[in-house]
Amino acid sequence: MTEQTEDPNTSNRMPKWALGLGVFLVLAISFMAISHTRAYKLATTHQPERFTELYFTRPDALPASAAPGSRLPVAFTLHNQEAADTSYTYRITFTDPSGTVTLGTHSLRLKSGQQQAITQNVLVPAGDTRGEITVDLVHKDQSIHFWIERN
Repeated sequence: MTEQTEDPNTSNRMPKWALGLGVFLVLAISFMAISHTRAYKLATTHQPERFTELYFTRPDALPASAAPGSRLPVAFTLHNQEAADTSYTYRITFTDPSGTVTLGTHSLRLKSGQQQAITQNVLVPAGDTRGEITVDLVHKDQSIHFWIERN
């Protein structure tokens, strides 16, 4: 009778497919852990709200009337809350029933958290009707305005 002996090197070997499956599962779990960790951090970490404040510095001192051809000071404040240094372009316009006139376009750069009080002297256009003076942040879709009577 022939006795069969098992090769000790082959009896405890893992099949190749099982090894491949194990490697795949380790990689898949690692990828999911990394992707969920980032999502978890974003969901649980305070993200600063990014915005710009634009307002009239002294709204109670805005003029109610101005003579055509006179210089009118327009005082407003920009406050950068974008969590990064930001360049701003603002435009001041005058609108009445005959159309809109640009009174000035200017640019400035503010550091994160910085605010700047700005006073621009604008020339009141000729005419005798009520008009709207607007300060517009060109690339922000943000504006403020007030009305004046021309007398």
